[in-house]
Amino acid sequence: MSTLVIGRGLLGSALYAHLRSPRHTPAVPWLHPRHAGDVLERVVIDHLREQRATGAESWTVAWCAGAAMVGSTAAHMATERALLGRTLRAIGAAASDWPGRFLHASSAGGVFGAGGPDWFDEHSPPCSVSAYGDGKLQQERLVASWAGVTGHQALSVRMSNLYGAGQDMTKPQGFVSHLCRAAAHHQPLTLSVSAETQRDFVHVDDVAGWLARWCEGTDGAAAPGASVRVLASGRPVSLAHLISVVRSVTRVGVGIVMASNPASSLQPRFLRVRSAFGPDVGVTPIEVGVRRLWDQLARS
Repeated sequence: MSTLVIGRGLLGSALYAHLRSPRHTPAVPWLHPRHAGDVLERVVIDHLREQRATGAESWTVAWCAGAAMVGSTAAHMATERALLGRTLRAIGAAASDWPGRFLHASSAGGVFGAGGPDWFDEHSPPCSVSAYGDGKLQQERLVASWAGVTGHQALSVRMSNLYGAGQDMTKPQGFVSHLCRAAAHHQPLTLSVSAETQRDFVHVDDVAGWLARWCEGTDGAAAPGASVRVLASGRPVSLAHLISVVRSVTRVGVGIVMASNPASSLQPRFLRVRSAFGPDVGVTPIEVGVRRLWDQLARS
């Protein structure tokens, strides 16, 4: 059995590297939604036909796509939801009598966007404060409804802040990567929230390893239907502490420039997440993860 990975960003690339038999979608024209939907339908159907022809007992498709972030518009989120829906319908039509698994990448930061001093886990009620968070919740409901109708297994993973090699540096997200890049170029970094803001940072390889086991069915979970899982390190840190870690690792004093932007109001002071169903996935200490990222940046 091979896993079809949709999306080639930070998470999709890391998951692809951890799978034993992965398949990647070809280039998807995400800027042209109708064409993108056609490509996704064709790729999914072809993959399932190929898997069936090889005699695979089941199939797995991992949705790691999407360019949305906190601050994205409702229209952008609606477009991504529509593409996800077309993909799910294609799977349902091609594998109506064939059990399989569907992985959906969601966001703890979006779903629990209001934040607060308490911990959030799978039992916590959603508290989105943005179109991004609302859109992720709508995607989760879409996946759950599809699983209920088709009988397939589906998992929506609410991940905390991922970091690691392969971050898209053209987007204003990925605080750890932007810090390391600022250090590499001896440039200041603009910070739009208080340095005492707390977030959970988890290395993408830790998350990808956990997801690969789920995709390949080696985690022991085989119940049909939809479920939700929080993936985090369980060790929130302040941005000030993270800045000090980067300075210690790189031995470069990164200058910080404070400046607000329209998305600043959507960022809570505290956001602490952990899983209620077992140990958190973050086995890589933040100091080790930053060192690994810095060494990778230096080699590139």
